[in-house]
Amino acid sequence: MNYTLFDLIDEIERLRSENKAQLEELGRIDDALGTNEGPSAVDHILILKTENERLAAELANLQIAFNDWKVMHSTVRLELENERLRGDAERYQWLRENGDDPRVTEKDGYGGYCLRYGTWLDTAIDNVLKGTE
Repeated sequence: MNYTLFDLIDEIERLRSENKAQLEELGRIDDALGTNEGPSAVDHILILKTENERLAAELANLQIAFNDWKVMHSTVRLELENERLRGDAERYQWLRENGDDPRVTEKDGYGGYCLRYGTWLDTAIDNVLKGTE
């Protein structure tokens, strides 16, 4: 099964709630029995407290892992955005110096030429920079 972090957190909370209910029930049973035969309710309580502590530690580790994932995801996203912006800056610098280059202009329908626009302009400049046009 693939669990998301939130599924695991929900499961830990469910188990905590279940442990609490079991502790209360064991306390009632121990009070009602008043005997020392077999494991006492206190023994069961200690086992459940240990399990609860383990689950709390697991939740803390999941929170740390999730925070690490968020930082990594943000870093990757920012690196990709930075790379995209560098490409835009490189195209702009080339265009500033070569705005009338015929490889990035087209006929305007009035006998003259105009600069291409949008992704057409980006593609044309990228091809010039790569040397493919």
